[in-house]
Amino acid sequence: MNEKIKPLQRILPAHSVPGDTHSAEHQGMSIDVYRLIHLTEHVPPEEAAVSDLLPQMGDFCWTDEHGKITPEFVVHILREEGFERSMSRYPSLNHHIRQIEKADYSYPIILYKGSIIDGMHRLAKAVIENQTMIKIKNLEEIPKEALMQKES
Repeated sequence: MNEKIKPLQRILPAHSVPGDTHSAEHQGMSIDVYRLIHLTEHVPPEEAAVSDLLPQMGDFCWTDEHGKITPEFVVHILREEGFERSMSRYPSLNHHIRQIEKADYSYPIILYKGSIIDGMHRLAKAVIENQTMIKIKNLEEIPKEALMQKES
């Protein structure tokens, strides 16, 4: 038999639920990133220069047990220490270190009007690996179906 084996598709929830939430806050909007990924599957990816996205690496968009941190901070540690040593020396960063290590370039970074909504770990990996280009989807609007309801 000469059947071609199809690669496994990334399994993502259709939307965030309590206990498994992936959201982003941007310009007063609370975005369900899982839902956004599904709603933008039809948007063709394009290539972008990693250098064009670097300024966003300084945003305090991640957290650890001590508070808000920047991807730039984690990338600096990983460049200095490597993955294994960083995980033992900085256990509070293990979540982000693992996410960077397993980041998959085949999934485009999602931007909204140039701001990263999903894919910062992929960008961090690209920086560490000295990639010059990366796949993106740059949206001009967020579908209403991807907006989360504000809790009162």
